[in-house]
Amino acid sequence: MSSRSAGSCPFSACAPNAPAVSAAAPASAPGSAKASARGSAKASPQPSGHPTAATNATTPPPANDAASSLLLILVICACFAGAFNAVRELVKERAIYSRERAAGLSTASYLGSKLAVLGFISGVQAAIMVLIGLATRKLPPNGSFLHAFPLVELIIALALLAVVSMALGLFISASVNTSEKTMPILMVVVVVEVVLTGGVFAIAGKVGLEQVAWLSPSRWGYALTASTSNLNKIFPPAPGNPIDHLWDHTGHQWLMNMIALAALGLIFAMLAWWRLVRQGPARRG
Repeated sequence: MSSRSAGSCPFSACAPNAPAVSAAAPASAPGSAKASARGSAKASPQPSGHPTAATNATTPPPANDAASSLLLILVICACFAGAFNAVRELVKERAIYSRERAAGLSTASYLGSKLAVLGFISGVQAAIMVLIGLATRKLPPNGSFLHAFPLVELIIALALLAVVSMALGLFISASVNTSEKTMPILMVVVVVEVVLTGGVFAIAGKVGLEQVAWLSPSRWGYALTASTSNLNKIFPPAPGNPIDHLWDHTGHQWLMNMIALAALGLIFAMLAWWRLVRQGPARRG
């Protein structure tokens, strides 16, 4: 009787009933103790590397910071490649441009040819970079605007970012008088753009800094890729930080980011044209 009672109570909570065992069966005590120990060992949870169902129910899924890092790298590369293609293009031809302008060269035609050729090169470079960078990665299930073609959205976004960065490079090139000054300025501009992406630290909701970031092509380029990737969902902001609505996974927000980025490119192109007009003899603009 005593050994069956011990075997039917495998949990350690049954231990207080042990004194009720008859003293006439002392030989069965060791066996019941062993059975109780084995039952307790089976009933007690063992530590393992796998979370339990209760843990899964209370612990939020981990943030996918790898996606944020990959997008940040792609954006930085697009910014640097576009600006690097153009940052010496105008200053190295300063003497030729001055001579040709004196002979009647149109500044708009000269700058337009640079924008067309360098813009095409920068866009192709960005597209190739995206294809290489995402070759072994799982793509978002759907895009923000082109729902069935998230990869196309990413290529368009980073190609436009590279073209706008190229226009910024032309403005820098038109603003200096020697080629040696271009690279230090370029490095400072790229570092500032990295800081203002919104991917290094949160910018949304920070009055002053958020408004300054609107002047950075990287801010809108990163927002385009974040919108396509639905980064607000897979990489939610830290507690206490507001949601960055430029990253909203909607077609409207993606289009607004595209328009803002294109507007910056137009502004940089106009500034480069203005700097060129101020150089050399006053001829046709």
